[in-house]
Parts: sequence; structure tokens; C-alpha cells
Amino acid sequence: LVHDPSKCNKLSVEQKRELVYEMSKWPDDAIEMLSSWSRHDILQILCAELGKERRYTGIAKPKMIELLLRTVLEKKSQQPSNDPSITTDEASVFCKNSACRAKMRRDDAFCRRCSCCICMKYDDNKDPSLWLICNSEPPFDGISCGVSSHLECVLQRETGSSNERFRCSSCGKTNDLLSSWRKQMVVARETRRVDILCYRLSLARKILSGTKHYRNPYSILEEAVAKLEEELGPLTGSPVKTARGIVNRLSSGPHIRKLCASAVDSLDSLLSST
Repeated sequence: LVHDPSKCNKLSVEQKRELVYEMSKWPDDAIEMLSSWSRHDILQILCAELGKERRYTGIAKPKMIELLLRTVLEKKSQQPSNDPSITTDEASVFCKNSACRAKMRRDDAFCRRCSCCICMKYDDNKDPSLWLICNSEPPFDGISCGVSSHLECVLQRETGSSNERFRCSSCGKTNDLLSSWRKQMVVARETRRVDILCYRLSLARKILSGTKHYRNPYSILEEAVAKLEEELGPLTGSPVKTARGIVNRLSSGPHIRKLCASAVDSLDSLLSST
């Protein structure tokens, strides 16, 4: 039905809208499926979603498909909310996060600008290297919703699944995790604090755990972890976030820094050769 324009033409606008909502569960495939539909059908559904008639003269069909899917994904992400991070007045709704204060819809479950789409919480002092954003960057091009998630929330949710990538909880699009792994290793290489070093190496291990394609960077990471564990004990539990001290005061500190740098270089080399 999806790939047969003659059958789609017999459907009502509402039935076509339902089909588009179903297709949007697989954003990477939806573009291909909708490409077989006529420009008239795409325009008809888009106008119905936006609630107003528009001609979109001069806009190519692929751009219209992209706009339609983005509109549908935004609507699907809206849910009734009892989230305390949202404050209201008679006219507007604003995010409670003082660093954000983005204007929101009254039925938004969370602030799409500053909050995690999994736990629906925000960070008072947001560190971008600990967040993931659903995007359209290579190697996973395609329609993206732009919603963000805590790296930890994603790793907890995707335990046991294929690493090096993650699926957005909001729209289902596949996104890259390697860039985040690189960020963790760069922070580990540069930090002066032992607790941050432990935490970032722990996150990096989870991201590439079980990797088949990036064994060399992972083996270098494991060597750095082994050196650290010789002085601090297992890199799980309390040592990860409560270890105190300066990295350079560890007997293995300088060597661990070199290993972190080597792991980053190894990843960059692998990516440049693909």
C-alpha cells in the first residue's frame, strides 16, 4: 500500500495521515517510502498537519517530505505533563531552568531545548560532552528531531545492544556514538582531577564495550584503565565519582595521559581510512 500510489490515491486524507505517522517510526526508511507518493499527496497531508493551506511553490518534493516528517515527529513527542520543571502564567509557559527559560507549549512533557528526553530532567551546569543530540550528521544522515539526551541515560537504556551508535528515544533515528567516545577520551587526557579521569574512562568503556570494529582504540583504553586500577582499585562503584586527587600525582598519571592521547589518535586514524 505504501509503495503503490494508485492505492494511496483511494485513501482519505485522514487515512494517509495515519500511514505517515506509522512510517515516521522508521525515519530512515520513511523518506524512501514517501518519495513514491505524489507531490499533491505530500502537500495535502502537510497542510492538514500544519492546519493551514499553503502552496509551497518552488519547494522540491524531498524538502516537503523532510518538513512533513519533522512536523509529525514534533507532534508525536508532545505528551501531557506534570513535570515540575515547567512554570506557567496566564499567557505563556516557560522552562523552569533559569539558564534556559525557553518558551514551551502547555502540553510539553519536558523542555526540548535543555532537558533529556529519557529522564526529562535538566542539568544546572550543563556539560555538552555528557549529552547526545539527535542530528543528521554523517554517517547517519536523515531526518532528525534535534532532541537531546544524557549520555548516561542512553547507555543505561541500551545496555546489551549494538554500541558505537544509539537510537533516539524521541523519534527512533540512529545516531553516532563514536564522537561522544572521542570527547570522553579527550576530557580524560586533559583533566587534572582523578575523579573526572575515572568517570570519563568508565563512560568510554561502556560506549565501546563489545566493539568489533574499533578494537585497537578499545584495547588502548583498557590498558589505561588497568594502569588506573592498579592504584585505585576496580573502576566501578564509588571510585568512579568519589576518587580524590590530582592526576599528575599518580605514579601512572603521565602514562595514562599518553594512552588516552594514543586511543584518540587510533580512532581518528581508523575513521580517516574508512
